[in-house]
Amino acid sequence: MWLEKSAELWTARLKPSGRSRYAAASPIAMWLCGWALGEIIALGMLVLVLWELFLPGALAGRPGTGTPSSGTGEAVVLLFLGVWLGFWTVGGISAWRALLALLVSEERLTFNPSGVTRWWRVGPWRSERHLTRGALVDVDPEGPEGTLVASLASGETVELLRCGTVEQRRELAGLLRELFALARDEPSLADHTPPGWEWERHPEGSWVLRPARHVRQQQVRTWGFTALGLATCAGGLAWRLVRDGGAWTGALFSWSLAVLAALAGLRAWRSLRGRESWTVQRGSLLHVLHGLFRTRHTVYAAPKLVLERTVDGDGDVSFGLWVRSHVKSKRLGPHASTPRGLLHLGYWLARRMRGKLTLEPPDLGRT
Repeated sequence: MWLEKSAELWTARLKPSGRSRYAAASPIAMWLCGWALGEIIALGMLVLVLWELFLPGALAGRPGTGTPSSGTGEAVVLLFLGVWLGFWTVGGISAWRALLALLVSEERLTFNPSGVTRWWRVGPWRSERHLTRGALVDVDPEGPEGTLVASLASGETVELLRCGTVEQRRELAGLLRELFALARDEPSLADHTPPGWEWERHPEGSWVLRPARHVRQQQVRTWGFTALGLATCAGGLAWRLVRDGGAWTGALFSWSLAVLAALAGLRAWRSLRGRESWTVQRGSLLHVLHGLFRTRHTVYAAPKLVLERTVDGDGDVSFGLWVRSHVKSKRLGPHASTPRGLLHLGYWLARRMRGKLTLEPPDLGRT
């Protein structure tokens, strides 16, 4: 029995089951063998390049050659290895998680009128998180990659369950909505902060909507690591040029890397403050985009909010929320694999604009 009730406490326990999970795990395991070999080789090369860039000739016990082009070439190799290794490592970690989730994972969701506790185990790693009743706004049983996702009052989204069938996740979503009196229809979601966003009210009556803090922090980490990598290459090349001397081409390349590092750092700082925002007024929207050196304002007068479903050539379904005026249009955020969050955002905007949200097709909210 995967779902049990004891007094006022509900408990859902789910594990991967069936022989099909072994068939799905086999190609992942074989790919990870190659991934581990590539990771070891790339890390070894990265260490050697760093050593030779900062301490040329130290590994061979000889002085530096004084060839300026060698330092430039090592900086280029270091950039390539850093980018490639970053993507390779992230892909490997995701594959390891997918493999362990298929073979040795367990999830437990307990909830009562006071809140929800999610317990999760993948191999030797465990995690637990408790959400209070007042923090919950909505639950989506068809979240990204087929997960049960909770939307919080802060705009954050939390994955509650990854295992289980669609029917099991829908049953749990119905129980949670009933127990916590959550919004059952999309228009009632307009009272709450849309997932992935945060807002503030200005004294003159307008609303300012911007990406939530956790979304901005993720962007800061991405651009911050990019700036750090570029600065490392620039610093290593500059040290090499000072130590051994070099041609103007090496100095120019070093300065170019330093400028790119500064631009990436500026982008990280912009992301921390919020690179874009929407000012919502009755009958209009103002999009504010903070670029690296200037801020651009775009006004959408009497806009039309449209949530549309698209199907690509492979049959994959995606959803997008658009702001359309008589002269221009813009999509709010990226495409999503489930309409629930975009419906939430669309109804939130429509209520404050005194407008309406158009669904294409009209039954989109019920499919």
